[in-house]
Amino acid sequence: MRTKQILTESEHSNLSDSIQFEPGSFKDPDGRIFYLGDTVCRSLSGPAAERMQRLDELGHLASLVEAGLMVPTRLVSVMDEGIDIEGASSTILQHDRIAVMSYCYEWPFSLLRDAALVTLEIIERCLAFDCILKDATPYNIALYKGRPVLIDVLSIDSYEKGAPWEGYAQFCREFLFPLLLSAHKKIDVHDFLRGSLNGMSIEVADGLFSFSDIYKTGVLKHVKLQAMLQRSFRKSEFNAKRSYHESHFGKELILSNVRGLRKILNKVTPNTTDSTWIDYTDSHSYDADEEAEKMAFVRSMLETHNPGRVIDIGCNTGVYSRIASESANSVVSLDFDAACIDRLYRQGRRDNIENIFPIIANMLNPSPGIGWMMQERMPLFDRIRGDAFLALALVHHIAISGNIPLENFVEALSVLADGGVVEWVDKSDPMVATLLQNRRDVFDHYTWDHFKYALEQNFDIEKVTEIGGGRRRLCLIRQKKA
Repeated sequence: MRTKQILTESEHSNLSDSIQFEPGSFKDPDGRIFYLGDTVCRSLSGPAAERMQRLDELGHLASLVEAGLMVPTRLVSVMDEGIDIEGASSTILQHDRIAVMSYCYEWPFSLLRDAALVTLEIIERCLAFDCILKDATPYNIALYKGRPVLIDVLSIDSYEKGAPWEGYAQFCREFLFPLLLSAHKKIDVHDFLRGSLNGMSIEVADGLFSFSDIYKTGVLKHVKLQAMLQRSFRKSEFNAKRSYHESHFGKELILSNVRGLRKILNKVTPNTTDSTWIDYTDSHSYDADEEAEKMAFVRSMLETHNPGRVIDIGCNTGVYSRIASESANSVVSLDFDAACIDRLYRQGRRDNIENIFPIIANMLNPSPGIGWMMQERMPLFDRIRGDAFLALALVHHIAISGNIPLENFVEALSVLADGGVVEWVDKSDPMVATLLQNRRDVFDHYTWDHFKYALEQNFDIEKVTEIGGGRRRLCLIRQKKA
């Protein structure tokens, strides 16, 4: 989409350079996301502008924002912004910016479930003013101030009388099936979701649930019967959409389905039985005094450098993320243990913490760019770069469990932030001994001296504090100045 300016020639050049279109928003003909400085904007087609203006004038957009269901949104004239977007209307949407963008394949169970419940709540509210969500995908939801909210405002469309809820099948593929399989079958669904932008097909879900599962919440009606109906439709010339209209499929049936789905989601719970590290806080290898010394070291870094965004790598259940959240604008909390991230998210909701962004991420295999031209969903590292990192009790998992050379680990830290706190864990530490007890020790280069040398290739070491008689060392490091 080409933009043309209505400013002076010099202003024209500056503003043209400042406009950035979001690569992942090209699919919606009603509007495309772009950025003006720190402002998130969305172009609008003529029909979309009319729909949004009507909803705004009637107060419906404001009601969704006030209910905490939608990101704060404003309608703005392009004349006020000094731009004109060719092929679009003279009105654009402006949204509050999402501090950290994450995707459903990086979410814990409870966040995905809350996002599903938000979607259902919005549908019910929209039906009250003759609208509906034309899409029902977690990619329309983002974490804003600790809570999932709708960010794709253009998915609110006019409700056509007698029409079915066309987003139901998508809701099942991208919300319901993953949640049911996680809750009932203890299946880690994140790889499924990362492997397909369209979620989990009914064929896959049906195959993973056996006949003995039909009495489990939601399985019979939304998996088994839906799969059976789909097989029947494929063998016939049945036109489901026309049939729904001829039978006057009304709001009441949609509302009944929405409310039934809400009951199901409120009954299913996350799986925590397979977690390896959820009790780590109570079983690590240092005592209370050493833990207090470690916390003081981290607090000192936060006070001295005052980072706006902190990346807590291997955060476990988020003890240090919560410390960082007291001063940082945002904290990105990464851990591969889904149960730990789920607990962190739930505790954040309970305590109204607005600036922690829990993400399930394996540093040995972080989320890549996926979708069209690998740009619809950006790589994890491109979305989370911060001002400082916390890499506590992590190096041995990367270097020994993951066979990653120390130099590569340090290089990864330099990609994420300009500095921070990294913890060295020596072979004499019980946690490292546990990693090595059932394998041959081929890690001759896993030494403090070699780690220190690797750090010094990219960073200046500002401070080192020993814990546990040298078994662990906390290092405050900053990237070398060019």
